[in-house]
Amino acid sequence: MRQNLSLEAKAAIDRLLAALARHFRTDIREAPPELLGSIDEALDAAAADERHAGSRSALPGLVGVRRGLFPDAPAYRPILPAALEPEIAA
Repeated sequence: MRQNLSLEAKAAIDRLLAALARHFRTDIREAPPELLGSIDEALDAAAADERHAGSRSALPGLVGVRRGLFPDAPAYRPILPAALEPEIAA
């Protein structure tokens, strides 16, 4: 499905796969917190990739990785484009 993603989404997933490979080469059982950030970046990139068919296919796999490694993490919060971010009341 990677072939059907934008360059940005492919790059984010490649970074995640590299981080996962580094983690699983260690003897450390608990996933490092920065890995959660890599997963969320890949989720953001795939979710924003509406024009490419592979984006919707990638999301369940990324969610599965997130839930499998970080079952107790706070809920995923997508990054909103600046135009969609709610204004902060003063």
